[in-house]
Amino acid sequence: MDNGRAEYSPLSRVSMTTPSDFIARTLARLARYLKESVAGDRYASLAGWLQRTDPRSKLGAAAVLMAALLLTHDPRILAGGYLLIVLAAVSTRVPLGFFLGRTAPFIPLFTFLFTAPAATGWVTPGPAFWKASLFGVEGSLTYSGLESVARVVLRVLDAVSLVALLGLTTRQHVLLATLRSLRVSAIFVMVLGMTWRYLFVLLDLVEATHRAIRSRVGWVASGRIGRRLVAGGMGTLWMKSYRLQAQVYDAMVSRGYDGDLKSRRGPPVGARGVALLAICLGLLGGVLWLKTSMN
Repeated sequence: MDNGRAEYSPLSRVSMTTPSDFIARTLARLARYLKESVAGDRYASLAGWLQRTDPRSKLGAAAVLMAALLLTHDPRILAGGYLLIVLAAVSTRVPLGFFLGRTAPFIPLFTFLFTAPAATGWVTPGPAFWKASLFGVEGSLTYSGLESVARVVLRVLDAVSLVALLGLTTRQHVLLATLRSLRVSAIFVMVLGMTWRYLFVLLDLVEATHRAIRSRVGWVASGRIGRRLVAGGMGTLWMKSYRLQAQVYDAMVSRGYDGDLKSRRGPPVGARGVALLAICLGLLGGVLWLKTSMN
Protein backbone atom coordinates (compact mmCIF):
# COMPACT_ATOMS: atom_id res chain seq x y z
CA MET A 1 0.00 0.00 0.00
CA ASP A 2 1.51 3.33 -1.09
CA ASN A 3 -0.29 6.68 -0.47
CA GLY A 4 -3.57 4.86 -0.02
CA ARG A 5 -3.29 2.97 -3.33
CA ALA A 6 -2.66 -0.73 -3.72
CA GLU A 7 0.02 -1.95 -6.08
CA TYR A 8 -1.34 -3.16 -9.42
CA SER A 9 0.63 -5.61 -11.53
CA PRO A 10 -0.13 -7.74 -14.59
CA LEU A 11 -0.08 -10.87 -12.44
CA SER A 12 -2.60 -9.44 -10.00
CA ARG A 13 -4.71 -8.25 -12.92
CA VAL A 14 -5.14 -11.74 -14.39
CA SER A 15 -5.65 -13.25 -10.95
CA MET A 16 -8.87 -11.31 -10.24
CA THR A 17 -11.27 -13.59 -12.13
CA THR A 18 -14.69 -15.13 -11.81
CA PRO A 19 -15.21 -18.90 -12.07
CA SER A 20 -17.19 -18.47 -15.31
CA ASP A 21 -14.51 -16.51 -17.21
CA PHE A 22 -12.71 -19.12 -19.32
CA ILE A 23 -10.03 -16.77 -20.72
CA ALA A 24 -9.20 -15.14 -17.39
CA ARG A 25 -8.95 -18.50 -15.64
CA THR A 26 -6.55 -19.72 -18.34
CA LEU A 27 -4.44 -16.59 -17.97
CA ALA A 28 -4.43 -17.01 -14.20
CA ARG A 29 -2.97 -20.51 -14.60
CA LEU A 30 -0.34 -19.17 -17.00
CA ALA A 31 0.53 -16.41 -14.53
CA ARG A 32 0.84 -19.02 -11.78
CA TYR A 33 3.27 -20.94 -13.97
CA LEU A 34 5.27 -17.74 -14.51
CA LYS A 35 5.47 -17.09 -10.77
CA GLU A 36 6.57 -20.67 -10.11
CA SER A 37 9.32 -20.32 -12.73
CA VAL A 38 10.57 -17.11 -11.11
CA ALA A 39 10.47 -18.85 -7.73
CA GLY A 40 12.51 -21.73 -9.14
CA ASP A 41 15.22 -19.31 -10.25
CA ARG A 42 15.16 -17.79 -6.75
CA TYR A 43 15.87 -21.17 -5.20
CA ALA A 44 18.87 -21.55 -7.51
CA SER A 45 20.43 -18.49 -5.84
CA LEU A 46 20.20 -19.90 -2.30
CA ALA A 47 23.26 -21.07 -0.38
CA GLY A 48 22.49 -24.79 -0.51
CA TRP A 49 25.20 -27.36 -1.07
CA LEU A 50 23.96 -28.22 -4.56
CA GLN A 51 23.68 -24.54 -5.50
CA ARG A 52 27.35 -24.10 -4.52
CA THR A 53 28.45 -27.17 -6.49
CA ASP A 54 30.01 -26.65 -9.90
CA PRO A 55 27.29 -26.93 -12.58
CA ARG A 56 29.47 -29.14 -14.79
CA SER A 57 29.73 -31.75 -12.06
CA LYS A 58 26.00 -31.50 -11.36
CA LEU A 59 25.19 -32.05 -15.02
CA GLY A 60 27.59 -34.99 -15.21
CA ALA A 61 26.20 -36.49 -11.99
CA ALA A 62 22.64 -36.14 -13.31
CA ALA A 63 23.63 -37.96 -16.52
CA VAL A 64 25.27 -40.77 -14.53
CA LEU A 65 22.24 -41.13 -12.25
CA MET A 66 19.93 -41.12 -15.26
CA ALA A 67 21.92 -44.00 -16.74
CA ALA A 68 21.66 -45.87 -13.42
CA LEU A 69 17.88 -45.37 -13.41
CA LEU A 70 17.55 -46.71 -16.94
CA LEU A 71 19.55 -49.81 -16.04
CA THR A 72 17.58 -50.49 -12.84
CA HIS A 73 14.71 -52.99 -12.99
CA ASP A 74 13.97 -53.39 -9.28
CA PRO A 75 11.10 -51.10 -8.15
CA ARG A 76 12.55 -51.03 -4.63
CA ILE A 77 15.79 -49.50 -5.89
CA LEU A 78 13.83 -47.00 -8.00
CA ALA A 79 11.75 -46.03 -4.96
CA GLY A 80 14.93 -45.60 -2.95
CA GLY A 81 16.36 -43.42 -5.72
CA TYR A 82 13.30 -41.17 -5.58
CA LEU A 83 13.61 -40.86 -1.81
CA LEU A 84 17.27 -39.93 -2.26
CA ILE A 85 16.37 -37.21 -4.79
CA VAL A 86 13.68 -35.79 -2.48
CA LEU A 87 16.13 -35.71 0.44
CA ALA A 88 18.68 -33.93 -1.77
CA ALA A 89 16.05 -31.34 -2.71
CA VAL A 90 15.10 -30.69 0.92
CA SER A 91 18.77 -30.45 1.94
CA THR A 92 19.29 -27.71 -0.66
CA ARG A 93 16.56 -25.54 0.95
CA VAL A 94 13.96 -26.21 -1.75
CA PRO A 95 10.54 -26.46 -0.03
CA LEU A 96 9.22 -30.00 -0.06
CA GLY A 97 5.71 -29.02 -1.17
CA PHE A 98 7.04 -26.89 -4.02
CA PHE A 99 9.31 -29.69 -5.25
CA LEU A 100 6.63 -32.38 -5.05
CA GLY A 101 4.14 -30.11 -6.79
CA ARG A 102 6.49 -29.69 -9.75
CA THR A 103 7.36 -33.38 -10.11
CA ALA A 104 4.83 -35.78 -8.60
CA PRO A 105 1.26 -35.09 -9.79
CA PHE A 106 1.13 -34.82 -13.58
CA ILE A 107 3.67 -36.75 -15.65
CA PRO A 108 3.82 -39.85 -13.37
CA LEU A 109 0.01 -39.84 -13.21
CA PHE A 110 -0.32 -39.80 -17.00
CA THR A 111 2.34 -42.52 -17.21
CA PHE A 112 0.32 -44.65 -14.79
CA LEU A 113 -2.87 -44.17 -16.82
CA PHE A 114 -1.13 -45.25 -20.02
CA THR A 115 0.65 -48.25 -18.46
CA ALA A 116 -2.19 -49.46 -16.19
CA PRO A 117 -3.49 -52.02 -18.76
CA ALA A 118 -0.12 -53.80 -18.52
CA ALA A 119 -1.03 -54.82 -14.96
CA THR A 120 -3.88 -57.02 -16.18
CA GLY A 121 -3.56 -60.69 -16.96
CA TRP A 122 -4.69 -60.04 -20.54
CA VAL A 123 -1.49 -58.10 -21.25
CA THR A 124 1.00 -59.57 -18.72
CA PRO A 125 0.27 -63.19 -17.83
CA GLY A 126 1.41 -64.52 -14.47
CA PRO A 127 0.29 -65.37 -10.93
CA ALA A 128 -2.84 -63.42 -10.07
CA PHE A 129 -2.75 -60.76 -7.36
CA TRP A 130 -6.48 -60.07 -7.64
CA LYS A 131 -9.27 -61.66 -9.69
CA ALA A 132 -12.74 -60.47 -10.63
CA SER A 133 -15.57 -61.49 -12.92
CA LEU A 134 -18.10 -59.18 -14.57
CA PHE A 135 -20.89 -60.43 -16.84
CA GLY A 136 -19.06 -63.68 -17.33
CA VAL A 137 -15.77 -61.98 -18.31
CA GLU A 138 -12.92 -62.79 -15.96
CA GLY A 139 -10.05 -60.43 -15.35
CA SER A 140 -7.11 -60.27 -13.02
CA LEU A 141 -4.18 -58.17 -11.89
CA THR A 142 -0.91 -60.09 -11.95
CA TYR A 143 2.16 -59.68 -9.79
CA SER A 144 4.42 -59.36 -12.82
CA GLY A 145 2.10 -56.78 -14.40
CA LEU A 146 1.96 -54.65 -11.26
CA GLU A 147 5.73 -54.84 -11.00
CA SER A 148 6.21 -53.69 -14.59
CA VAL A 149 3.80 -50.77 -14.11
CA ALA A 150 5.51 -49.74 -10.86
CA ARG A 151 8.88 -49.95 -12.59
CA VAL A 152 7.87 -47.63 -15.43
CA VAL A 153 6.06 -45.11 -13.20
CA LEU A 154 8.90 -44.94 -10.68
CA ARG A 155 11.48 -44.61 -13.44
CA VAL A 156 9.59 -41.67 -14.95
CA LEU A 157 9.11 -40.12 -11.51
CA ASP A 158 12.83 -40.42 -10.78
CA ALA A 159 13.82 -38.93 -14.13
CA VAL A 160 11.42 -35.98 -13.83
CA SER A 161 12.50 -35.30 -10.24
CA LEU A 162 16.18 -35.46 -11.15
CA VAL A 163 15.80 -32.96 -14.01
CA ALA A 164 13.66 -30.69 -11.82
CA LEU A 165 16.28 -30.76 -9.05
CA LEU A 166 18.99 -29.84 -11.55
CA GLY A 167 16.91 -26.92 -12.84
CA LEU A 168 15.96 -25.69 -9.37
CA THR A 169 19.56 -25.62 -8.15
CA THR A 170 21.13 -24.10 -11.28
CA ARG A 171 20.30 -20.78 -12.92
CA GLN A 172 18.96 -21.13 -16.43
CA HIS A 173 21.69 -19.16 -18.20
CA VAL A 174 24.38 -20.99 -16.19
CA LEU A 175 22.92 -24.33 -17.21
CA LEU A 176 22.95 -23.33 -20.88
CA ALA A 177 26.56 -22.13 -20.61
CA THR A 178 27.45 -25.44 -18.97
CA LEU A 179 25.96 -27.33 -21.89
CA ARG A 180 28.15 -25.35 -24.28
CA SER A 181 31.24 -25.97 -22.14
CA LEU A 182 30.55 -29.70 -22.51
CA ARG A 183 30.55 -29.31 -26.31
CA VAL A 184 26.80 -29.60 -26.79
CA SER A 185 25.70 -28.27 -30.19
CA ALA A 186 25.40 -24.48 -30.29
CA ILE A 187 22.17 -24.77 -32.32
CA PHE A 188 20.59 -26.99 -29.67
CA VAL A 189 21.57 -24.63 -26.85
CA MET A 190 20.37 -21.59 -28.79
CA VAL A 191 16.97 -23.16 -29.55
CA LEU A 192 16.60 -24.27 -25.93
CA GLY A 193 17.40 -20.82 -24.55
CA MET A 194 15.24 -18.95 -27.05
CA THR A 195 12.30 -21.30 -26.44
CA TRP A 196 12.48 -20.67 -22.68
CA ARG A 197 12.62 -16.90 -23.12
CA TYR A 198 9.93 -16.90 -25.81
CA LEU A 199 7.44 -18.56 -23.47
CA PHE A 200 7.38 -15.41 -21.33
CA VAL A 201 7.05 -13.22 -24.42
CA LEU A 202 4.05 -15.24 -25.55
CA LEU A 203 2.50 -14.93 -22.10
CA ASP A 204 2.82 -11.16 -22.36
CA LEU A 205 1.27 -11.17 -25.86
CA VAL A 206 -1.66 -13.29 -24.68
CA GLU A 207 -2.27 -10.99 -21.73
CA ALA A 208 -2.13 -7.88 -23.93
CA THR A 209 -4.61 -9.43 -26.40
CA HIS A 210 -6.98 -10.34 -23.60
CA ARG A 211 -6.74 -6.85 -22.14
CA ALA A 212 -7.57 -5.37 -25.57
CA ILE A 213 -10.65 -7.59 -25.83
CA ARG A 214 -11.78 -6.56 -22.34
CA SER A 215 -11.38 -2.88 -23.16
CA ARG A 216 -13.64 -3.24 -26.22
CA VAL A 217 -16.30 -5.82 -25.35
CA GLY A 218 -16.25 -5.75 -21.56
CA TRP A 219 -16.39 -8.73 -19.22
CA VAL A 220 -16.74 -12.11 -20.95
CA ALA A 221 -18.89 -14.22 -18.66
CA SER A 222 -19.77 -17.07 -21.03
CA GLY A 223 -17.37 -19.96 -21.41
CA ARG A 224 -18.60 -20.57 -24.98
CA ILE A 225 -17.93 -16.96 -25.99
CA GLY A 226 -14.56 -17.10 -24.27
CA ARG A 227 -13.54 -20.19 -26.23
CA ARG A 228 -14.63 -18.54 -29.47
CA LEU A 229 -12.53 -15.51 -28.68
CA VAL A 230 -9.54 -17.72 -27.91
CA ALA A 231 -9.95 -19.63 -31.18
CA GLY A 232 -10.29 -16.40 -33.14
CA GLY A 233 -7.26 -14.83 -31.50
CA MET A 234 -4.92 -17.75 -32.12
CA GLY A 235 -4.22 -16.66 -35.70
CA THR A 236 -3.55 -13.09 -34.63
CA LEU A 237 -1.24 -14.26 -31.87
CA TRP A 238 0.65 -16.46 -34.33
CA MET A 239 1.23 -13.55 -36.73
CA LYS A 240 2.33 -11.27 -33.90
CA SER A 241 4.75 -13.85 -32.57
CA TYR A 242 6.13 -14.51 -36.07
CA ARG A 243 6.88 -10.83 -36.59
CA LEU A 244 8.29 -10.52 -33.09
CA GLN A 245 10.76 -13.38 -33.50
CA ALA A 246 12.18 -11.70 -36.61
CA GLN A 247 12.55 -8.42 -34.72
CA VAL A 248 14.20 -10.16 -31.76
CA TYR A 249 16.68 -11.93 -34.02
CA ASP A 250 17.55 -8.68 -35.84
CA ALA A 251 18.09 -6.96 -32.49
CA MET A 252 20.38 -9.78 -31.33
CA VAL A 253 22.44 -9.68 -34.53
CA SER A 254 22.80 -5.90 -34.28
CA ARG A 255 24.31 -6.40 -30.81
CA GLY A 256 26.92 -8.90 -31.97
CA TYR A 257 25.13 -12.25 -31.73
CA ASP A 258 26.80 -14.85 -34.00
CA GLY A 259 24.85 -18.00 -33.12
CA ASP A 260 26.91 -19.07 -30.11
CA LEU A 261 26.48 -18.57 -26.38
CA LYS A 262 29.39 -16.65 -24.92
CA SER A 263 30.47 -17.40 -21.38
CA ARG A 264 33.58 -17.01 -19.30
CA ARG A 265 35.62 -20.06 -18.45
CA GLY A 266 34.56 -21.18 -15.01
CA PRO A 267 36.76 -22.20 -12.09
CA PRO A 268 37.88 -25.81 -11.58
CA VAL A 269 35.26 -28.33 -10.58
CA GLY A 270 36.42 -28.39 -6.96
CA ALA A 271 36.32 -31.01 -4.22
CA ARG A 272 32.54 -30.88 -3.80
CA GLY A 273 31.95 -31.52 -7.49
CA VAL A 274 34.48 -34.36 -7.60
CA ALA A 275 32.87 -35.96 -4.55
CA LEU A 276 29.39 -35.71 -6.12
CA LEU A 277 30.61 -37.32 -9.34
CA ALA A 278 32.39 -40.08 -7.40
CA ILE A 279 29.23 -40.87 -5.39
CA CYS A 280 27.10 -41.03 -8.54
CA LEU A 281 29.63 -43.23 -10.31
CA GLY A 282 29.65 -45.49 -7.26
CA LEU A 283 25.86 -45.76 -7.42
CA LEU A 284 26.06 -46.60 -11.13
CA GLY A 285 28.70 -49.25 -10.39
CA GLY A 286 26.50 -50.73 -7.66
CA VAL A 287 23.53 -50.93 -10.04
CA LEU A 288 25.65 -52.65 -12.69
CA TRP A 289 26.98 -55.10 -10.08
CA LEU A 290 23.45 -55.94 -8.89
CA LYS A 291 22.27 -56.34 -12.47
CA THR A 292 25.16 -58.73 -13.24
CA SER A 293 24.79 -60.75 -10.04
CA MET A 294 21.05 -61.20 -10.53
CA ASN A 295 21.58 -62.46 -14.04
